[in-house]
Amino acid sequence: MQPAQPGERVQIRPAKLPDSHSTTLVKTEKLHILRLVVSAGKEIPQHSAPGELIVQCLEGRIAFSCLERSQELAGGDLLYVPDSEPHSLTGLEDSVLLLTIFLTPREKGEVSEVDETSMESFPASDPPSWTGTTIS
Repeated sequence: MQPAQPGERVQIRPAKLPDSHSTTLVKTEKLHILRLVVSAGKEIPQHSAPGELIVQCLEGRIAFSCLERSQELAGGDLLYVPDSEPHSLTGLEDSVLLLTIFLTPREKGEVSEVDETSMESFPASDPPSWTGTTIS
């Protein structure tokens, strides 16, 4: 799935869990919007992103850790994470998250921590669609 073009309608709910994959919905220089599909028991280890995050749990349940505490997010819950704040998560059920990243400007050619972390967080058999990108 290619990121949406301006004005293009996007379906954020996957057709079915758990066979769906994480994907980039919108990607610009200042904004990334991702649909993350997290299977029950899946752990994404602690990492940080170069910008402010809005994590919305669309369905399912996850344990999300940041700001020195862990809390459960379920369908309909939203969480704000400050710029570069370390965070991690674990799927408590098969879950779908909408992740909005308001990117902090970085040097030309630098690989985004979001891209780098994503490459490390997903098994090789289930890579997200945005791996390996650089800023040109």
